[in-house]
Amino acid sequence: MLKLKPSISIVIPCYKAEHYIACAIDSALNQDKVDVEVIVVEDGVFDNTKDKIPCLPNVKHIQLEKNMGASGARNIGLAHASSGYVVFLDADDYFQGDLLIGLYQALLESQASLALGRCLSLHEETGKRVMFVPPYKEGELDVLKRWLEGCWGPGTCSILWKVDEIKRIGGWNEDFVFNDDGELVIRALLNGCKVAQSFSGYGVYRKHSSPSVSKRKGFDTFENQKCLEFYVMDRINSDRKFSDLILSLNEFRRINAQNAYKCGYDKIGKDFEKRWEYYGGKLPLSRVGKVPKNIYLILFLLFGMRDSEKIISLLRLYLTMIKTKFFNRK
Repeated sequence: MLKLKPSISIVIPCYKAEHYIACAIDSALNQDKVDVEVIVVEDGVFDNTKDKIPCLPNVKHIQLEKNMGASGARNIGLAHASSGYVVFLDADDYFQGDLLIGLYQALLESQASLALGRCLSLHEETGKRVMFVPPYKEGELDVLKRWLEGCWGPGTCSILWKVDEIKRIGGWNEDFVFNDDGELVIRALLNGCKVAQSFSGYGVYRKHSSPSVSKRKGFDTFENQKCLEFYVMDRINSDRKFSDLILSLNEFRRINAQNAYKCGYDKIGKDFEKRWEYYGGKLPLSRVGKVPKNIYLILFLLFGMRDSEKIISLLRLYLTMIKTKFFNRK
């Protein structure tokens, strides 16, 4: 008697993705240990993406007249998923090895709501490759702490969800224009979802300057992070089992204050910094970026958080100018 393969839906939101979409679809169809249903949601018609989508029974193409953003496109794809499991694969990402069957088996064995797998971040401009490997038997609280403290991962291409569970928590938050994947994972784990890990295969998350999933950046980025901060704080206040997240949430505040100052949003940075100090923040626990922690601590003690970020930005600009002059002379 033939053993039936598990069925998994692959939702691919795409935006100006004609150069990448074929690779993403092929990588899904090549996951031969599972039966895949590919759902391509074209988030507004801006190029010739539709010409790259194969006409196959297990490949659906949904074309949106209006751009809804990545989360909106993902929710539409989720609504059309016919299997009990789903992965959200951005149009410029792809699967390698036995990723999907590994995630499925891990989720099934642990009776979990979502399974995290390995994820390779590929920086196209520099060629830099960074592999994320989920910590072995990492529990829900540890995942929450890690994500709040800035150690994100994996990308959406390496997370398998139970369809019923992601629908139970409300799907993707369409109000989020930044860190929408982080918000989804954090909200899931704060609402009773259980997590599992797999180490088979990996997803490839491409980083480049022209995203093929529509994203908006700017002021809303930090408004989204503030909403997430308040949501986590509400859950901590309403459920004692999340009290261990207090320090991690305060590190989340500090990281966002630092990033807001770096982007020139001084008022937002100050608001985050005030809440960080109110909840006991005195010295940074870590440094996000390439500046060594000890150097940053000295600058922080001498000039404070906001001016430290401005000094670091000026130093980076100065070093870039020196490098440019040096290479031009060569």
